[in-house]
Amino acid sequence: MLTGKRRTDRVRRAIDDLLAAGHDHKGFLPRDVNRLLREQNAPMGAWEVRGELSRLEQLGELKLDAPTGRWLRAELRKSA
Repeated sequence: MLTGKRRTDRVRRAIDDLLAAGHDHKGFLPRDVNRLLREQNAPMGAWEVRGELSRLEQLGELKLDAPTGRWLRAELRKSA
């Protein structure tokens, strides 16, 4: 069982990997994070990932584009 900080860090690293792979302009969906975590042999539940995305949003690192359901880095969202 992961602690909250470790879980947040794991999701943050997965997001960094997704953005490095080209999801930086269109954003990403929670399922993209889940898929990558499974590929990295570090699966997490869908609601755990969704909760971590909300936590990162509260920290000012992510923004949700409600119409598309895609998540973006807060800096990218501001410049859009």
